[in-house]
Amino acid sequence: MSVEELLTLCRQEDWSRLAGQEDISDVRTLWDLRPAACQQWMTTLTREADQMRDSGNPADAANFYRGAFALAPWRLDLGMQLGNMLKDSGQLETAEHIYRTIITQAPEEAETYLQLGHVYKIQGRRILALNHYREALERDPTCEAAHRELFLAGDTAAQRASMSHRHLSHGTEQSLHLAATLADMRHRLDDMTAVLPDISAFNAFPSEDYTIFRKLFRIPPPPSAPPLPLTVIIAQDDVSEAVAAAQMTALGSMPSLTKLYTTGASSTLRDAWNTRMRPGLSITHLPDADALPATLPHTEGQISGNVLLIGADCIPSPLIADWIACAVQTSTCAIAFFDAETLTPSISRSALFEATAALLHNSSIVRAEAIQDFVLRDRLCEGDPERREAIEYG
Repeated sequence: MSVEELLTLCRQEDWSRLAGQEDISDVRTLWDLRPAACQQWMTTLTREADQMRDSGNPADAANFYRGAFALAPWRLDLGMQLGNMLKDSGQLETAEHIYRTIITQAPEEAETYLQLGHVYKIQGRRILALNHYREALERDPTCEAAHRELFLAGDTAAQRASMSHRHLSHGTEQSLHLAATLADMRHRLDDMTAVLPDISAFNAFPSEDYTIFRKLFRIPPPPSAPPLPLTVIIAQDDVSEAVAAAQMTALGSMPSLTKLYTTGASSTLRDAWNTRMRPGLSITHLPDADALPATLPHTEGQISGNVLLIGADCIPSPLIADWIACAVQTSTCAIAFFDAETLTPSISRSALFEATAALLHNSSIVRAEAIQDFVLRDRLCEGDPERREAIEYG
């Protein structure tokens, strides 16, 4: 039997055809005769009705609830759903009849009076609506919806009762809830204090947990400092497209960058740098580091500047220019080294890479006047780590 055929027979209360026997004239006899089938039919009709209701189709939902209510007229919850769907679809007179039918069977149910009051309110029958809201409150003094309707209607007595109700019920209830919650929190904190070590131990992370540390903590901005002109020398030997793209994004966000040198970049990377960096930025592509000029020119009118040396696979932080300005203006150093991080491709969509370990002294910032000594030192120490260490730290 199709759902539509079942619905038609239930709405017509044709129990004899449902039972398959001509002498069945009432629904209770049908249930006595075919209990399993009746239960299955009820499940089908209520499932269809609930789906129509949840999809915002109250008229069709009312149609199925009517069939289910006819099949089980003692199910007042189905009658209430039927009345609500009739009301929501504008069938107010029929909804009123259904609600009054439920009141006849369950006169102490406050919800029915509330919904009947809504029907009268929609029809503009104000006195009847207010009376039924009062009937709902007589049966359930905590019926918040009835309190609200009477309060908004300007019923003085109801307004006083509503305020008293809110103060006594909600105020007391919320206070007790807060008190219980705070007491529970105190117990939990006491338990944590007893089993955990000194909280200061959590201010440090083991080096092997660096990935977790960087997910929890981001690089903070430095103290405010006036921007300084910045020249960047970045190696591009055997750099992947993903790393180069990340380098371009980071450097492109630095307004203090005035000149850029790349070394060892392929023709494809050179085109990418020229295209993606902001217009007006001076970009020079060199075949290798040996082709760097002995002295680096600066923008006219600027007495001094800073030179940032970036390794081939290093992706600078967008905050590095600000930190350079802060470091240079708060110290007299000629050369500064920056820590770096080991990056791996990220599984998160919010970032291309994620840090997994810290590397010390990976990038350098050099004052312009010291660049020749710095480059000369690197060439003198090439292939001699001990001599390099002596120069750097001696």
